[in-house]
Amino acid sequence: MKLSNEDAKLFYELFFPLLDYVNREYHILPEEDYFGQGMIDPQDAAEVAHFLWERTWIIDDYLERSDLPEEHMEILKSWKGCITGRFIIERHLKKGSVFISIDDNSVFL
Repeated sequence: MKLSNEDAKLFYELFFPLLDYVNREYHILPEEDYFGQGMIDPQDAAEVAHFLWERTWIIDDYLERSDLPEEHMEILKSWKGCITGRFIIERHLKKGSVFISIDDNSVFL
């Protein structure tokens, strides 16, 4: 499924404050509030995100301390069901992209 510009904007509006929270609480990068500063090093974002995806319960802690609208909280809760690993993009379809897991050959859309 292709994200609209509004969906992509919302993703980053939710994702970067979450990464900042993770970084502040667990001191992964030396700066606090790193992800609100504009230019973001993708490697830094990946490092904090990797830490988060291995500990998705952190999302619950974040939500307990936030005053987000219920709709945004539901989106963040859904991220706890993420599937991590390494994937190959097999092809792009109108309905979305086909991903194949390098680890076990599972296929995802």
